[in-house]
Amino acid sequence: MKHNEVSTLRMNSGFWTNNQCVPSWSDTLSQIWSGSPPRLLEPFPPKRSVRLPQGCQIRLAVVEDSGAIAEFWGRYFSISRSCRCAVSKEIILRSIAVARWQIIIAVSGDQIVGTVVRRYLKGLHVYEARWASAGAIDFFCVHPSWRARGVGRSLLDTLHNLTSLPMPPMPPHLIFWESVRPSVPPLAGGFFWSRRCGGDGSVPATLVRDKEVIQKAWKDCVKGQNVWTEEPGEEITVWSVGCSNVVVWNTLHVTVPDGKPIGIVLSDLESATTLAAAKSYWTILLTPQASPMAEGEWIFDSIFQWIGYNLSVGKPSLQFPRIGF
Repeated sequence: MKHNEVSTLRMNSGFWTNNQCVPSWSDTLSQIWSGSPPRLLEPFPPKRSVRLPQGCQIRLAVVEDSGAIAEFWGRYFSISRSCRCAVSKEIILRSIAVARWQIIIAVSGDQIVGTVVRRYLKGLHVYEARWASAGAIDFFCVHPSWRARGVGRSLLDTLHNLTSLPMPPMPPHLIFWESVRPSVPPLAGGFFWSRRCGGDGSVPATLVRDKEVIQKAWKDCVKGQNVWTEEPGEEITVWSVGCSNVVVWNTLHVTVPDGKPIGIVLSDLESATTLAAAKSYWTILLTPQASPMAEGEWIFDSIFQWIGYNLSVGKPSLQFPRIGF
């Protein structure tokens, strides 16, 4: 959920209230004070009651839903003056077919009215704790005419109930959105800065395809990080610019009105600046930083916050997680 409008991520607060899988501020502050390590909040949480609004049903998406889901996200997820969500039908179809994404949809008749996606992570590290399998909650979106009617909460409760399958215990999950939700303790927080690419062609950016080079770039990228995964996924690409290999996370969003791709540079600021000045695939680059940058180069874009579901983190991080989808 990158480079999007806060309004598209308006979660039903009832899901978080009295939920044993959601960390409280009192517990978080006591863990910071005592230096407790990250841990699961509830290994075997009970199922949650799903209360659907009248005329709505919830089910897992199948490959035949790919086109309708792509259109739904393009219309209602991350709509702003500057960008649109642009997940293609082919990406959705392939992700469902190989079980890389688990897409839960709410439908009314033959119309999709809500979605939530669980994307899988391999080897999640949070400080000294590690989980072989974890999840990330993404593409949480409800049709405007169905909001404030319990659809969002029903989608999240359904995802919660499916989490322990095929075997327990329930792993941690991460969810990210722009701006800050003070009611839920953060796993990590920080700022996004943006810059439009303006290369004249003298310095090209070339996509790296060598698997060994990609793995090395990823290991260098996550070295010393507080939250990261072991393997880069399909949305992580590495670009060779001069002597640098720059790791970029594809946001699956495009600019308006020209429809050019937007990426998040996970490498250091120097590499991000080098790529922004090169002739490259990207139109807008975002970079996560905790402190302001040189005026005139990078422009403040937004505040971001990561939340851990079923995860106590000991203490929040100011580093942007290096998550390899």
